Amino acid sequence: MAKTVKKKTLIKACDALFSKYILHKNADRDGYVTCITCGKRAPIAQMDAGHFIGRRIQVLRYDERNVHPQCRYCNRFGLYGRGEQYLFSKALDGIEPGRAEDLMRRAHQGGTVTAEYLKHLRDELKLYWKELEQRQIMEQRQGADDSGAEHSTQGTAAD
Repeated sequence: MAKTVKKKTLIKACDALFSKYILHKNADRDGYVTCITCGKRAPIAQMDAGHFIGRRIQVLRYDERNVHPQCRYCNRFGLYGRGEQYLFSKALDGIEPGRAEDLMRRAHQGGTVTAEYLKHLRDELKLYWKELEQRQIMEQRQGADDSGAEHSTQGTAAD
């Protein structure tokens, strides 16, 4: 008999995997991302995956159009009276005109996510990370092989 996983547990797992995905997807080669609201550039470990429409609106919680890197200040404290929500909406519209309004409209339509959807999302994100890690291992090995070949050809050229 298959073990039943609570929806709360699935949400927690999906939140962590999805946040990691958003940050890495938007990172540069050095592992830095830029806050969508204030423009601060920092390492992934110092940033959050911020939601334009809050996570309580389940149908947008895992929508990539709604979630972008944010510095911790803007994500956790900045939305109260400093206009960051407005800045976030302007940045979204800069990516895709009308995106902020579309997300607002979608939020008002309501809806929820099912445990089945969460299981599927969790499994897809786990697969994504496994494939990414394998690709990085292969690239590191190839880089080491190329470096070794470069050193061996340099040694023979000097002879």
